[in-house]
Parts: sequence; C-alpha cells; structure tokens
Amino acid sequence: MSKITFRADDDLVDAVDDLDESKSEVMRAALRAYLDGGASESDDGIDDVVADRVE
Repeated sequence: MSKITFRADDDLVDAVDDLDESKSEVMRAALRAYLDGGASESDDGIDDVVADRVE
C-alpha cells in the first residue's frame, strides 16, 4: 500500500482525532468516497467529505 501525505487545518485534525477510527482509516474512507463520486461539483473538496464523515 502506498502512502499519501497532505496538510490539514487544526480544526480538521482535531475532529478526526476525536473519532474512534485511526486517522488513516478516516482519510482512506473519505478519499475513497470522494473518488467514487461522493462529491458533487458544488463541493469544496476532500475537506467537505471528511467534515461530513466527522459529523
């Protein structure tokens, strides 16, 4: 498995830290949802996918 690294603001990192799953699991699921069409053209990007998952 390859590794992807990116930067996120502190609020997003804190929200992901509050979840029971690991950061890797959360981000993998969010990226997979985004790439599988879980985001529409009106979405701002992966941050929205992660925010939806965190909520």
